[in-house]
Amino acid sequence: DILVDLDAWVKYEKMCRRSGLLSLCHSALKRLGVEDILVDLDSSFGKTISGKSIVIPEGMEEEAGEGLGVARVGSDSFSAQQEDRTNFLKVNPMHSPLKKLRKQQSILKEQDGSAEDGREGTKTTSFGTGVETIESLVDAGGGNVGRSTHPRVMYCIFKYMWAMDHRKDALHGLEEYCVEMKGKLTESKVTTKELYSTKQLLGRCLLKVAKWKSSVVEEEKKTVPFDEIIKLQLEATKLRPQYYKAWHSWALMNYHCVQSTPKDVKGDKAAKKREVHVVDAAKGFFRSLDLGKNRPIADILQDTLRLLTIWFNNGDSKELNLCMEKGLQEVSVDTWLFVIPQLIARIHTQYPKVNELLKELLCRVGRFHPQALIYPVTVASKTSSQHRRAAATAVIGEMRKYDKGLVNEANLVSKEIIELSITWHEAWHEGLEEASRLFFGEKDVEGMLTILTTLHADLNKGIRGASHGFTTVRTTSFLHCYGRGLEEAHEWLQTYKTSKRLADLHQAWELYYSIFKRVTRQLNAMEKIELQHVSPKLLHAKGLNLAVPGTYKAHAPSVRIAEFSPSMDVIVSKQRPRKMTIKGSDGVDYPFLLKGHEDLRQDERVMQLFGLVNALLAQDKTAGKSKTPMAIRTYSVMPLSNNSGVIGWVPNCDTLHSLVKQYRDHPSRRIKLNCEHKLLAKYSNNMYDKLNVMQKMEVFEKTRAATKGEEIAKMLFLRSTSSEMWLGRRTNYTKSAAVTSIAGYILGLGDRHPNNLMIDKQTGRIVHIDFGDCWDVCQTRTKFPENVPFRMTRMMVNAMECAGLDGSFRSDTEAVMRCLRGNKDSLMAMLEAFVHDPLISWRLLADVEAGGGGEDGVVEEKARKGIEVEGESDDDDDDDDDEEEEEIVGRKTSVNSKKEEKPRRKSGLMSGLWGPMTGGSEGEEREEEHFDEEELNEEANKTLRRINQKLNGTDFNTKDPLAVEKQVDKLIKQAVNPENLCVLFQGWCAFW
Repeated sequence: DILVDLDAWVKYEKMCRRSGLLSLCHSALKRLGVEDILVDLDSSFGKTISGKSIVIPEGMEEEAGEGLGVARVGSDSFSAQQEDRTNFLKVNPMHSPLKKLRKQQSILKEQDGSAEDGREGTKTTSFGTGVETIESLVDAGGGNVGRSTHPRVMYCIFKYMWAMDHRKDALHGLEEYCVEMKGKLTESKVTTKELYSTKQLLGRCLLKVAKWKSSVVEEEKKTVPFDEIIKLQLEATKLRPQYYKAWHSWALMNYHCVQSTPKDVKGDKAAKKREVHVVDAAKGFFRSLDLGKNRPIADILQDTLRLLTIWFNNGDSKELNLCMEKGLQEVSVDTWLFVIPQLIARIHTQYPKVNELLKELLCRVGRFHPQALIYPVTVASKTSSQHRRAAATAVIGEMRKYDKGLVNEANLVSKEIIELSITWHEAWHEGLEEASRLFFGEKDVEGMLTILTTLHADLNKGIRGASHGFTTVRTTSFLHCYGRGLEEAHEWLQTYKTSKRLADLHQAWELYYSIFKRVTRQLNAMEKIELQHVSPKLLHAKGLNLAVPGTYKAHAPSVRIAEFSPSMDVIVSKQRPRKMTIKGSDGVDYPFLLKGHEDLRQDERVMQLFGLVNALLAQDKTAGKSKTPMAIRTYSVMPLSNNSGVIGWVPNCDTLHSLVKQYRDHPSRRIKLNCEHKLLAKYSNNMYDKLNVMQKMEVFEKTRAATKGEEIAKMLFLRSTSSEMWLGRRTNYTKSAAVTSIAGYILGLGDRHPNNLMIDKQTGRIVHIDFGDCWDVCQTRTKFPENVPFRMTRMMVNAMECAGLDGSFRSDTEAVMRCLRGNKDSLMAMLEAFVHDPLISWRLLADVEAGGGGEDGVVEEKARKGIEVEGESDDDDDDDDDEEEEEIVGRKTSVNSKKEEKPRRKSGLMSGLWGPMTGGSEGEEREEEHFDEEELNEEANKTLRRINQKLNGTDFNTKDPLAVEKQVDKLIKQAVNPENLCVLFQGWCAFW
């Protein structure tokens, strides 16, 4: 009796079908008693429609069925000529199998033993409409199938037909089967158990029909019949009201229908129809969120983000807001912890009702999870946008009612850390640098005056604070050293405003330049910052209730701040970030990188995306079961203001630039770090940037031929204490390169120069940092475009396993791409939220073209005047490469070292010393500019279309979607193509 082991065999068939083992799938169906529905074709059908051969391994012939003519691997009689002409087992394509089988059953009762003889004389026909084959079997009295075919088995047969590329026949057959089952529901003799099981199966079948219809239409590039598909899915939700997939599919199709219909659609009927779909989408997502509490995080995120997108884009709909008001009360508050950055980004919208509901939602989150909300809402309360600040302050006011101490602690910590991120010395240094560039380089006097006036206004506030005792040792020191000189320079500025004489400005700049030189020397000597000198309040803050940034987890004990380390190390780089340490209540030290001058909100969103990618890979049946798990190294990112924040310290890591430098600087080698740059200059007569592409290729290849490019591979080997450790690190390196390359490609991540990639010393895994250039902006800029999908230079290839790009790296990239393409909806939900995020979307319209300008404005102008600048030299001595290495090789900001203005990296000096404390940063300013909504939406949709093409396999302008293998192959070829590498900015170090 097949019912005894039905569940086991059906699961086995499903597993084989999903794994592509269709011959074993056929064997399972035979065991379920449906062998007469299956026919084997003539050997002339040597390949399936997809072009792949199915070969049964030696010893499995009996499992696949006797007498079926399946080729056997390793058989002596299996000739080379027959390899491509293997017999295949396929499902008979029928339109209405249940109806035909019932007819067959009635024939069998009259012709008891004649069926077998009739079947032996039957000839199979080609797979066309399927009518000839089934009718020929019926006429011949073929088989005794109808008596034992279970409905679940019939459902498996249709899915098997679909897997064998007989899609139209499978779709038509399943539609007819659904009609038969609907008829069974109305029969009076059906028992309660049979009725329940039929409803369960019918619901699944209707969803499958809807899915297949959508796939067929997409393949044929026709208009999606939304109404028809939505009707099928709605019927499935009524049959199975507790089925997550039914509600999710129905909501998602309504969502796609809304997205395909413009908001300003003409006609009252069309507008009402669109609003119905908007409300239905929200209802469906709320229901799926309620049913999917135990679903993978990827499913929860997809539903939540789609729901928010629908809500924020259609906030003027009264019906939608009523639906949201009801749904927000029903869904667990824990659901919203995953999307707090998106909620904060929309804390104020143009729709009053949305603002009211969003405030209530944030207050609920703050009541139950104050540690999760306190940091982001504190940042929002200090923005330059009056409306956003008021909305955030209202939420904080509600939180203060429940935990006043926590709110006060968050304000204290946030304020003090922000001030630590940008000191007075750094603010004036960067302000003078920017002002001089505007004045001397761009002749923009008004822009210069704006910056300097703002700096002097902040200085006056500091002086007033010092007079009332509100100051620190470092602030007092700054005022004593530079206060009088800055006051004199300010007087000359005021004189210029009255007289309009340039001589007055030059008098001011003589003073400013003197101060700039002294501040520069002081900053270069700064290695540590003592809290007692810059922030005594933070030093004395101990035993706080506030959680350590990035450690909060719902329904788990919070790790609270015990105290701050009394000193911070200053890291030598252009932005001078600090390494700060917080001791947790669990006794563990939590190190962080404190960064000023940078907007980390986009980095925070990218970490969200990478977390989703990791979740998808973990649940993937191929990638998730690897002995060496494939995952992206993530770390906490906590923006504290619009131009500062803390990043979780990634220990035991070296940048690629650092590894190459360490290898070449070893006393036994003494290889110059910038030797490739010198070779490029030598072979091009110092005119490399002026050469055409073919000439650059020739010089580029000649330069690479002169060096080996083994540095990274050698460092991985030399740092390993055993062969097992070396092999493990090399495997980890290759797998992490595969994952990060594909994820970065989907995101459109650029600026992957050697200082933005790190390698973990212990595991060998690649870690990416600095996510300022996303959405393919690096590929579209006019100067030094990055026409490579990811960084894959020869040093990286040489560090892989012996097969290089054609070994584990290729198979792993295919596995990752297959996983991401298979979970396209989850990824698109998050990426859509990113693109339409008002704190992020303005970057799409930002001017990212590289400009000219040379070095710092102050340095450049003084050099023109013939004044010697400390630390700069015109001497081009080949033996002294320290300055040149820092100038050319592995710069922190690659193209930006050519003075490209990257919007995310501005410090906000034009709006105050510490941005959010006195007026916000450029991100806030640009948000307030309210870009042309139509233009912004057009750019956002263009970005989403590009991402969608990547996830569909149509990113290379092909007529049909590329197979995963072909898509990955094209990406790898594009990444290593010398024609693309030779035109990159030299600081990108493409020759490495």
